Amino acid sequence: MKASTIPQIQQASTADKLELIDDLWASIPPSEVAPLDSHLAELDKRLKAYAENPNGALDADSARARLRKITGL
Repeated sequence: MKASTIPQIQQASTADKLELIDDLWASIPPSEVAPLDSHLAELDKRLKAYAENPNGALDADSARARLRKITGL
């Protein structure tokens, strides 16, 4: 199935498309999605950086505010 073959998706707003993506991801059991080696390596790198400097991490609200500012959403 391709999104380009579903007219409702083509006509949907960006916000609606993003909500659909979120719903689709939520419908897939995590056990059916194998993480990429590059993603695991990045997570290891970030966990190491956090362990070395936990005060350098953003709290969830600050991270969301930063993402909203960057994306304009």
